Amino acid sequence: MSNAKDVSRDEIFNQSCLSTNTILNVVNGKFISIQNHDAEWRSIIAQCHNNGTWPILIDESDTTILSSPIIVYDYPKINPQSHADLFDSLEIEKALMLHFSVMSDDEKQRISQSDDKLNSMLTKVGQVTPQEIINLHGGFSNIKPTTIHSKKSSV
Repeated sequence: MSNAKDVSRDEIFNQSCLSTNTILNVVNGKFISIQNHDAEWRSIIAQCHNNGTWPILIDESDTTILSSPIIVYDYPKINPQSHADLFDSLEIEKALMLHFSVMSDDEKQRISQSDDKLNSMLTKVGQVTPQEIINLHGGFSNIKPTTIHSKKSSV
């Protein structure tokens, strides 16, 4: 952009495609997973080239696909431990909270003053405790020990 110094933030956003997600839907058909497909589709999928985007199936009927700039698995689910509508309520939530925790007060103030949605998001992130961050994606479960049974063969 030749006149970048004279362009407003909103005008720049209208011309940018940062973090763009594409959603495609098909009627009377189905999409094929590039991650988990039958062997018959292997050669066709090998010909696919995804530049800066990662397509995933997002509905169980395989009629909708999301192509995202981040790698996500097919059929993503919102983590039940998520606290609020922070960004996409998936794995990025933990990273957002960790980045927020190392920002200076001045950085937080400048960001919160730049946009109402960002201010709301930063307020929510700031209320999350360190223990809640640890529990968000790093919880532990008790696992019962199992006994391995082996069959002895008679020779």
